[in-house]
Amino acid sequence: MLSLKPAPVTTDLLRRVPVFAHLPEAKLEWMIAQGKAVKIPSGGLLRAEGDLA
Repeated sequence: MLSLKPAPVTTDLLRRVPVFAHLPEAKLEWMIAQGKAVKIPSGGLLRAEGDLA
């Protein structure tokens, strides 16, 4: 079975997202260290209205 692993998240990748584009390098590095990449299928939801935060 073929399994494709996503490319690692980098500060350059995050800078492609407009909301992150102007954040300092240190903040982007912190986000990468603290965060977790999640793949959501097209049309899928990460959270829905009424879900607990």
